[in-house]
Amino acid sequence: MKKVNYITISLLVMLLFNAVTINVYASSEKNLSDKEAFTLLKKGFSTQLSLSEQIRSLEEIEGILNPYFTKEFSDKFLDENLFEEEAGYIVYGSDFAPYYIPYFTYSDKTLIVYDEQMDHYYVYEKFEENNDGPVIHGEFYGIVTINRIEQEWKISDITIETELSNDIARLSEPLVEEIKTISTVPTSYGPIAHSIDLFNIPFSLFGYQIQEMEYPFQRYNVSAPF
Repeated sequence: MKKVNYITISLLVMLLFNAVTINVYASSEKNLSDKEAFTLLKKGFSTQLSLSEQIRSLEEIEGILNPYFTKEFSDKFLDENLFEEEAGYIVYGSDFAPYYIPYFTYSDKTLIVYDEQMDHYYVYEKFEENNDGPVIHGEFYGIVTINRIEQEWKISDITIETELSNDIARLSEPLVEEIKTISTVPTSYGPIAHSIDLFNIPFSLFGYQIQEMEYPFQRYNVSAPF
């Protein structure tokens, strides 16, 4: 006895593969495009530099930083770089002052990864060793963290590291899932494909169609966790 229901099984397979696609690539979907992230960093960097142009009140400086940086990060940045003068406050920048956005090239060397669990982005770039002035430094990674704050993306941290953290390195790895090669086995009933394990979902293939077949001593079932 042989039972075949091509239409029902075909619809099942379409739903199955659509569901698998969503699950596999969900962590690669980004709400913040590369262009938007780069624009945020460029404007944030320009804002940091502008604080060296004139003396301002503390409230004005905090207001200038607010559209691009979180309150916690702005406090860290000002603690390290703000100077009080007689008429107010000013930031005296330098070639390698702490908590400034790195001199990213904004090219294919500037990488962006999304941490789905933490709902934030890392923008980073590797800077090679430089032994020529005015700034001499070893090899390092410049890393900027971007967080969603009340539906707005803001810079929440800037670090300089000699090596990438395990978290960022893991997020930078390509999404690759291992799928076994399908091979056919000749039988007295024709070629029957091996059962394969696709994300722990067992099913069988017959040519290019999936079906349920029943013989006296063999049974090949389509099954899916719906």
